[in-house]
Amino acid sequence: MHYQTSGYRFTRYLLTSIKRRLREVLGPEDEEIQDYYMRYKRELRSARATPAKREEFLSHAVRRWVTLVGDFHTLEHAQKSYVGLLQDLALRRTRPILALEMAHANQDVPLARFVRGGLEEADFLENIRYFQNWGFNFHHYRPIFDH
Repeated sequence: MHYQTSGYRFTRYLLTSIKRRLREVLGPEDEEIQDYYMRYKRELRSARATPAKREEFLSHAVRRWVTLVGDFHTLEHAQKSYVGLLQDLALRRTRPILALEMAHANQDVPLARFVRGGLEEADFLENIRYFQNWGFNFHHYRPIFDH
């Protein structure tokens, strides 16, 4: 199937298709998920984004204190793209501080130990209660920590 459409419209189509397939397997969404999506949709109504070329993004990122990068958590390519951006920033001698929503401030000690190699992956995931609090495939996120 070939689509002649914008990246945004194709992404919406893809997301709708994935959600439909998940509902077929898992059944209807529970109230907590529905509430999350409603808050998310309300927030997006007023949000405006302008696509940027990679070089333009990198040029701005090296001069900013904070740069937010979105992540489609279930899509491994999203995390690979993020690692690519980190590598590009490293080539520009920029070492950003990462804030990842999967690890909370009270988990800084196991996080630092894991990044420095002093804690095995399984122990790290258990310490931060990864699968209880986050649950997305850690294999996709591991390259971020390795970087």
